[in-house]
Amino acid sequence: MHNQLIQQPLSDEELDTLSELLDNMKPWAMNIEMLDGFFAALVCSPEVVLPGEYLPVIFGGEPAFDSEDHACTVLSLIMRHWNTISSALHRTMRQGGIYLPVLMVDEHGMVGGNDWAWGFMRGVRCRPAGWHTLMETEEMSECMLAIMVLLHEHSPDPATRPPAIAADRREELLHTMMTDLTQIYRHFAPQRQQSYGLPMHCKGFVLDDERACPCGSGQKYKYCCAVRTPTLH
Repeated sequence: MHNQLIQQPLSDEELDTLSELLDNMKPWAMNIEMLDGFFAALVCSPEVVLPGEYLPVIFGGEPAFDSEDHACTVLSLIMRHWNTISSALHRTMRQGGIYLPVLMVDEHGMVGGNDWAWGFMRGVRCRPAGWHTLMETEEMSECMLAIMVLLHEHSPDPATRPPAIAADRREELLHTMMTDLTQIYRHFAPQRQQSYGLPMHCKGFVLDDERACPCGSGQKYKYCCAVRTPTLH
């Protein structure tokens, strides 16, 4: 994939296409909001998580594609969305601002954010030991509070379910979640760059199918982790 294209954010139409492709892979595949939260956590993560590990999480198991073209379409859209999040969060290191997540609107016109929080925490669980350091200080652990409130909003356990969230409170939680994401990304920057083997001045890690795979195999990404898990049938 041409480097200029791979760094180009998905258009609204392409986001709709990816959303539909993921929906058609249910019952176990993530929806587009979960995917966005999941990738946000992985991009922030203090440790590298390779495509060969996270793709089955996205698809709920070994992905089964109808054809090679189907596989290429899904994977290229997913790869570009990863790069959008990676580039946007990296820019916050020097320019300020926040990453605006992809959040779905329900049948009542409400943006919940619950699926995004679920996807984010699923990403955290890919490397729980690394994320533990975030919880060691009160200041940084507070960066997870808004996410945890939205995660547990509909919990069947009353002990973990927060009080009912009013519309203005939800808007505040979503804004806090976006702001805190920047703080989390900055907190893990030294560990993340060491994990990726990148010098401190490098740009955010971008997945490019023509570059060497980050797993260290020596193969191009497109011939290695990008296609390690797909099954065609």
